[in-house]
Amino acid sequence: MEYTFKVMAVTAPHWVKLPANITQSSLNSTEPFSLQNAIRLAVHHSKNNKSGWSKSNWHSPDLLKESVMFYQYFENQKEDYINRLRKIKPDLLIITCMTLGYRGAIEIATIAKKVINKDIIVVIGGKHIIETTYLSNGNLGSNKSCPVYQIKNGIIPRIFDLVVNGDGEEVIYYIGELISKQDGKNNTNNFFANINFLKKAKGDWIIGYIDKESTIKYLKSEHKELNQDEMPFPIELFSPTSNFPVFEVDRTIHSYSYLSKGCPFDCFFCSEKKSINGKLKQTDTGSHRLYRQFKIIYDFGKRNNINVSSFVEDSVLLGGKINLLKQLRTFLLKSKFTIPFGGQYTVDLLLNKQHQKVIKDLSNLGLSYFFVGIETNEQALANMMSKNTNKNITWINKIEQVLDFLCSINIKCGFSILFGLGEKHASRLALLNQIIEWQKHYGTPNVISLNLATNHPLTRSNFDYIDWGTNADSKYLHIFTEIFGEASEKYCFDKSYIGTVPELTEIKKLYNSINKRQ
Repeated sequence: MEYTFKVMAVTAPHWVKLPANITQSSLNSTEPFSLQNAIRLAVHHSKNNKSGWSKSNWHSPDLLKESVMFYQYFENQKEDYINRLRKIKPDLLIITCMTLGYRGAIEIATIAKKVINKDIIVVIGGKHIIETTYLSNGNLGSNKSCPVYQIKNGIIPRIFDLVVNGDGEEVIYYIGELISKQDGKNNTNNFFANINFLKKAKGDWIIGYIDKESTIKYLKSEHKELNQDEMPFPIELFSPTSNFPVFEVDRTIHSYSYLSKGCPFDCFFCSEKKSINGKLKQTDTGSHRLYRQFKIIYDFGKRNNINVSSFVEDSVLLGGKINLLKQLRTFLLKSKFTIPFGGQYTVDLLLNKQHQKVIKDLSNLGLSYFFVGIETNEQALANMMSKNTNKNITWINKIEQVLDFLCSINIKCGFSILFGLGEKHASRLALLNQIIEWQKHYGTPNVISLNLATNHPLTRSNFDYIDWGTNADSKYLHIFTEIFGEASEKYCFDKSYIGTVPELTEIKKLYNSINKRQ
């Protein structure tokens, strides 16, 4: 079949490269689940012959697979990316990025504009865009780390055609519909002459762009809510490949309640914070959406004769809403299937008696793992966290109470730790050694994740973020890429907060010891 409309979608790498002889041991997904969510409606419509997306390469499952990429290390994966560009020759390139991936997004957009010898529409979205592309006093582009600001002011070339903040699912769908109407004769000028076509997209979004007079322009949604109950799920469209050993199954598949793009809490250091990502939406049906995915995942396992589990990617499982947890319990009690599942939860919610009761019930219905952000062992820092709602009990004492509770109902757990907030090296060692003692006593946590605090824009930029967070020749790159999910030399809270390479090497030994104990 000849496809007249071709598309690629890429998660931008946030490391310049993976140094030789380094094996990443940090806790990271190997699938582009955020990107899959952004493009899921377009992929769904690629099977609909009435849609322009059916004219695209995504109509073919094999071509879809080769054109949706998760990149982490730019220099290591650059050749693969260029080869795919030359093979696919996309009319549309969709990029999603976090803050530390912004330099990677600039690189891959620049390459696309050079390699593709025809008009190509490059669209960028993701967390970095949510934090930098917004209206201020009726104007777009006041943030110096916003791509349209940077293009307007000559900081970066005109490599991004559309910058999308917010609900991108229908925006991407209508972008494809507009391009497909050009029947393979893609013309950027024609696309922008008809850009108001994108106003049809539902959701809460802003689209920024630079017109041919080099003026910043934008479209803003009419706030017609995107109905998550009518949206397809990624598991229905993409073949899962990841495996999380904690669940002891063949596949661990991402699932979502779609209540929010972030967290119900507002911790000062976090890019998931409520004040950036908005309030919870469509809460009444959130637990049912999650249950429906569990059933689809269970059926996938049965069809493929494999054992499956699910990790719920909510920042806090079902927003930490007790009524939604109870609804999920009701659905699972009535169901004729069970799958192991886990999610993220906060220390204080795990100590709430009402939550403990429903969590105990869910532990008999598949809930078998919680990932808990403990972040620090320093009380002064813990007191600054929004999720630390009860400061009458010390933070470490509360963590031990959480371990007591989870062990009593046979739920495994993992801990997220955030260094780089100003703690001393001795404090870091003490926390890791404390975790080893907890493992000896409780048999858990089963895994830990390390991050080094990063300055995210959070709508106010101290940086333009156009450089790699850690350069290729940095003495820190080898250890950053090995043990940290997120870390940066350039965008850290303070350079004195990083620690020396020998100190981080000592951290690495303890970190690997903890994860190998399970």
